[in-house]
Amino acid sequence: MKSPRDRFESLRSGDRFILSKAITLVESRRAQDQAEAQLLLELCEKHGSSAFVIAFTGPPGVGKSTLIERIGLSMIEKGEKVAVLAIDPSSQFSGGSIL
Repeated sequence: MKSPRDRFESLRSGDRFILSKAITLVESRRAQDQAEAQLLLELCEKHGSSAFVIAFTGPPGVGKSTLIERIGLSMIEKGEKVAVLAIDPSSQFSGGSIL
């Protein structure tokens, strides 16, 4: 198992598998996972980044997905790295789910 420092370095290098594992850690309710997620988040915060976040919200069918796709493709054409984290807040079980 990787340490938080190793996970952080893998995240910085663009490892998508480790990104998915990090998201799972942050989502987890297990105490051990929460402790590891906190260490990882602290490392990310200390490092800083040139990343920025754009959030979209609205009712179904208004074009959120289309807008996200067009912005993402435009950024990729310019050589940027893009990650999309979609959350459905309507889950009846948890009040929200990551898609």
